[in-house]
Amino acid sequence: MDGLANYRGWRWIFIVEGALTQVIAIASYFIIVDFPDRAAKTGFLTANEARYISHRLEKDRADSIADPLTLAKLKLHLSDWKLWIFSMMFLSTTVPAYAFSYFAPTIIRAMGYSPAIASLLTAPPTVFSCIVAIGFSWLADRYRLRAPVIAVQCVVCIVGLMLTAYHPNNNVRYFGFFLGAAGCQGNIPAILAYQSNNIRYQSKRAVGSALQIGFGALGGIIASTTFREQDGPKYVPGLWVTAGFQLFIMAAVGSTSFIFWKRNKQVDSGTAVKPIEGLEGFKYTL
Repeated sequence: MDGLANYRGWRWIFIVEGALTQVIAIASYFIIVDFPDRAAKTGFLTANEARYISHRLEKDRADSIADPLTLAKLKLHLSDWKLWIFSMMFLSTTVPAYAFSYFAPTIIRAMGYSPAIASLLTAPPTVFSCIVAIGFSWLADRYRLRAPVIAVQCVVCIVGLMLTAYHPNNNVRYFGFFLGAAGCQGNIPAILAYQSNNIRYQSKRAVGSALQIGFGALGGIIASTTFREQDGPKYVPGLWVTAGFQLFIMAAVGSTSFIFWKRNKQVDSGTAVKPIEGLEGFKYTL
């Protein structure tokens, strides 16, 4: 009864939090930068800047103008195997991301920390992962490479998972959280960019994005079912499952990159049977 009374005393915070989420969601509709033509109307870009960016988009992939999504286009886009692979890759990196969010306090608490301290100690790995993600994103954009960055971050995540699962020293196990979070969180934007760089048409991007977000939500369900209460406090089976998903990402990005490389070579040599993504001269980003 006391617990119920306490809950009634502080449950107001979930309203408050829910209301803030709605306010931010509504505000984001007006704040988030749109395509160049509409961004110029809001004053975010000047007319010249909008024309310049639209020209670059058109030169790069010839899809700066929106194409309406129809049922026929939806069926066509869903038949592209790449979208499904990209979505599975996204799911695979959200599994450890959700797992660290859900179970990090429990695992850290088992290292001998109080519940309050354990909750506080979940913050530094998240901050570290943001810094690492920005660094890897800069490298990927600087050298125009996606697959190697994704693969490296998978390795970083696996190392972190294994340290957390097996190392006898709690300080090292806690350090594993830094690596694990950095690897999986950094691959969220990396995999999104990998898809975005390798498909054309705004309608196809809409379908691909919807698939990826949907599969990403499944990652949370998988994380909650594989990290079982009876496996606590180390959750070794769950950590191995998430490591397996990282191995899948590495296999998927390796396979797709090989296929993309072969198709690019055909474009360069003039032996391509048909243009990539329906655009002459378009090449995949590896």
